[in-house]
Amino acid sequence: MPPSCIAPGRAGWRYVTHAGEVLEADGTLRAGPLTAAHGIALPPIGSWEALVQQIADMDSRNRGPSPRQLTDGNAAAKALEEQQNALRNEVYRAKTR
Repeated sequence: MPPSCIAPGRAGWRYVTHAGEVLEADGTLRAGPLTAAHGIALPPIGSWEALVQQIADMDSRNRGPSPRQLTDGNAAAKALEEQQNALRNEVYRAKTR
């Protein structure tokens, strides 16, 4: 069931599925074993949108340059290297004169 379809329960009520997930009254969903060492607690449903937005923001910051940007950067670097070599040759010729 999508998160938007799950609404917090009545105060003090807890819902448990056959698989063992627990939906608390505040909207917190607990999945996995109910021991502190093994289970996970997901935040209340209303805060999922904020988490999804944070993940999207982090994703966009972590993306590297596109293949096009890499190609353009490599071409620019090669052109600068050729220009550097040409200037180096010019300096060498000027010194030998």
